[in-house]
Parts: sequence; C-alpha cells; structure tokens
Amino acid sequence: MSLADPPAVPEPDVVYTTGSENVTTQAGYYGQVRFSLTDPLTVVLGGRLSDYDYKSRTTAPNPNPTDWSQSGKARGEFTPYAGLLYDVNRQLTLYASYSDIFVPQTQRTYLEKVLDPRVGKQYEIGAKSELIEGRLAANLAFFQINDTNRAMGDADHPGYSLAAGEVESKGWELEVTGKPTRRWDVSGSFTYLDTEQIRSATPGLPISFWYPRRQFKLWNKLRFGEGPLQDVSLGFGVRGASQTASGTSTTTVAARSQNSYAVVDAQVGYQLSRDTAVSLGVNNLFDKAYYTRLGGTNTYNTYGDPRNVTLTLRVVY
Repeated sequence: MSLADPPAVPEPDVVYTTGSENVTTQAGYYGQVRFSLTDPLTVVLGGRLSDYDYKSRTTAPNPNPTDWSQSGKARGEFTPYAGLLYDVNRQLTLYASYSDIFVPQTQRTYLEKVLDPRVGKQYEIGAKSELIEGRLAANLAFFQINDTNRAMGDADHPGYSLAAGEVESKGWELEVTGKPTRRWDVSGSFTYLDTEQIRSATPGLPISFWYPRRQFKLWNKLRFGEGPLQDVSLGFGVRGASQTASGTSTTTVAARSQNSYAVVDAQVGYQLSRDTAVSLGVNNLFDKAYYTRLGGTNTYNTYGDPRNVTLTLRVVY
C-alpha cells in the first residue's frame, strides 16, 4: 500500500468533548543478602520498599475540567522475599522460594472508589540442571500464587471494576535451552496455568480468562559446518496456546473465545565474515490470525502480529 492510499479503516469524524490527564510516580528500593550455611545449602533473604502515587483529572475540551484526584497511593510498602538453594551436585540445584505480593491499582468501582491494592503470597519450588556436559540447561518449576483484591470487570456497570475475593493461580513450567551439538541451538518452554476464584460468592469461577491453560514455545537454529553451505544457518520455531475465553455469556452478550492456535516462524542467515552476519526472518510464516489477549466487548482484544519480515545486519567489534 502506498502512502497515497487511504487507510483500510477511515478515522471517524468525531468531535471530542472530553480529555484526561494522569501522572504516575513510583520508586523502589531493593536489597538481597546470601548466607552459605553449609557447602551445598544457601539461604537468600531480600525485600523491596515501594512508593507509589497515581493521580488524574479531566481536561479540555471537557466543559468542566476538574482538579487532580488522588487514586492509588502507597508509602514505604515492604514486600519480603526468601529462598533456599541446595546443590545436589555440580549438575543439579534444587530451590524453594517465597515472596509477598503488593500491586497498587487504579481501577474504580461504580461508586468511584479506588480498589485497594492487590496483595498476596507466591510460592515456588523447582530444579535447575545441566545436561550433556553443560551444553544443555533444563529448568522445572512448580508455583502457586494466592492473592486478593484482583480487579475484575463489573458486568452490571460496564467500565467499572470489582475486587475479586481470594484468587489462586497454580501450575508448572519446563524450560530447556542450550546447544545439544556444536551446530544446533535450541530453546523451548511449556507452561501450564490454572486460575480460579476460591473465596467469593461463587467459588470455583475461573477469572483470568485471557491466560490460556497451556502455552508453548520452541525454537531451533542449525548451522552447516562444511561444503557450499558452511556459512548458512536455518532457524525455525513454533509458539502457541490452548483455548482461551473472556467473560461469561449473558442474554445479550456472548462470551469471547478463541480456539487453540500455533504460529510458525522461520529464519535464514549467512555469516559474511568472522565478525559480520546477515539474517532474514519471517515471523508468523503462514499469516495466522489470532489474539494475544481477549478482553471486554470493546477493549483489550489484541491481535497478534500478521506475517512480517525482518532483515538484520549484525556486526561484532
């Protein structure tokens, strides 16, 4: 499409009657200490001290501009962290961690009251290992997050929010990265996530609709070592997610949903010299139409990027 072509969706001819302005100021101070209790056991203690301030106001062309209105605010909020690491041997480390959750929110109820901060706890246990003489790293983690006050859309008052009761998110993640052979780079991950409301008027209600239960990524890069293709590399990968949904069906509005999808990426590269390489990448090779997130009936329904091409020149000095 040339610059002279009209846009596919013309900009609506709308006279704006209101405006808004908001200012967010935040600061954080983080510290961590490590204690080696024994040769294989290490204790990690840390924390963050947070300041947060959010204010907003309506501005012109609103006929009645307002003064600044204070919304989310926190001073000296401390969130601790603790962890244990145990080196089973040179190739395997086991760990466990705990941390507090504190997230200021700016969403308002239909009574114009700002939601309280989202607070909770996060637990994680896992293992980090090296395989094939250190050429491959594998990480496995199990996690659980319990929090309260998470913002939820208010179905009875569109544009406003409600504070959820206690929400539990739990699951596991497996990640593998490295070089199984001298000419093969690989990285991949698989995540399983289950989120539901466990303490409210309707326990068991899934609420993080836009997070699929399963997500996966896999990327490979192969380099030819000899012959006429010795300076050529080929990359290919796939990424995707299971079915997702947002909202619940009513008599007038259906829930938004998306079936599982997979997107394929590819790349070809050429090593011009020891310090210079060029590559051509094609993302979303088959031009798959999908959403990266599902939201409300009019917002936060975000399309994934269509097929696109990237040409990269890399020079190392």
